[in-house]
Amino acid sequence: KNLKRIEREILAAYVNNYKTITLSGSEIKNQAKIIQEFIQKLVALEIVEQDSKKIIAKDFLNLNDISITQIIKKMDVISRSMFSDCKNMFNEDNYDSIFHRDQDINKFRYLVYRIVWHGMKNPTDIFKRYNLNNIDLFNYWWFSFSIEQIGDCIKRIARYMKTTKLSKKSQDDFLDLLNEIEKNYL
Repeated sequence: KNLKRIEREILAAYVNNYKTITLSGSEIKNQAKIIQEFIQKLVALEIVEQDSKKIIAKDFLNLNDISITQIIKKMDVISRSMFSDCKNMFNEDNYDSIFHRDQDINKFRYLVYRIVWHGMKNPTDIFKRYNLNNIDLFNYWWFSFSIEQIGDCIKRIARYMKTTKLSKKSQDDFLDLLNEIEKNYL
């Protein structure tokens, strides 16, 4: 329970564009590894100091150096490759690779949320920086949310394909369905 609270606090600070995030308390010692792993899931956030009672993370992201359109495109490319590898799961175990790419999509989704949140709070800045209005921001938020959900579904499908035993005919029928889903996505 405390760990989820800590993750929410880190994410809230990240999305709110804090440049330094300091976590302190007695639970740091026992949760340090998991906290480190969570921080690594966020673009340009790095741990700069750590001891048994404190973790300090610094944000090295410059919003001027990124393109929200390019982030969405990266998410799309990753999800397309996940579809491709998922369709091959009956022949080759690609689950670990798919799982890690889903985490990459999550990382980019958090970055899109950060840009959108910044834009909602600073509409003049986001218009100057990216030529986006609030409706554009909402659309990018929706795209990132949808692609992230699709990535989660592909990951789940691959996990079930890894453990499910089907006849060749059932596998072919399932792959036809998966191809139809991919076609609709594309």
